[in-house]
Amino acid sequence: SLVDFKTSEVCQISLGRTRDAIQQALKQWPYATPEIVVTDLAPGMAQTVQEVWPDTKVAADPFHVIQLFTKQLDSFRKKMTKKDQTKRNRKKVIRLLTTKPTHLKFKEFLQLEEWFSDHADVYELYQALQGIRRIYVQSDLQLIKESLQLWLERYLFSEVQEVRRISKTILQWKEPIIHSVYFKVSNGKIEGINNKSHRTKFNFN
Repeated sequence: SLVDFKTSEVCQISLGRTRDAIQQALKQWPYATPEIVVTDLAPGMAQTVQEVWPDTKVAADPFHVIQLFTKQLDSFRKKMTKKDQTKRNRKKVIRLLTTKPTHLKFKEFLQLEEWFSDHADVYELYQALQGIRRIYVQSDLQLIKESLQLWLERYLFSEVQEVRRISKTILQWKEPIIHSVYFKVSNGKIEGINNKSHRTKFNFN
């Protein structure tokens, strides 16, 4: 599905998920070449778009960038709560780890600090996530570029393997991430449309 970000209008629907199918869909685009296209972090997607639309900027969907961290935090959570069989407590841990610090109550923040004192690797990943979140609220292009570069210099050589791996992905998607931060675009609308279409039954008879 190709959706207009500003209007939420579904402009085109094409069959197939392969690279060739996506390129054919882009070549059949009936309107002016878009200024910017938002995509997930699927390998080769940015290249696929720019092979057809070389002057179009590619933006990395913020949700999928943040998900790099939340998935790993959940993996850490499983280790941290391995001996805790209470489902409620397990959910509480991941909620506190993935919630923005400004949205936490004082007691919850203290609980996090207690966990971090025993899990330095989790603390490193948590701080890396907060750093990325601070970049996403910025609006000045030069400041965005400088902040992301400083973030990469800080975490590319982290002692925590999981943080290094995520940092390498961030480096690979550096320009598309800068575009998404500066232009304030995401795939939220198209994800909502896709979810609705998957739940809808069509009868073409």
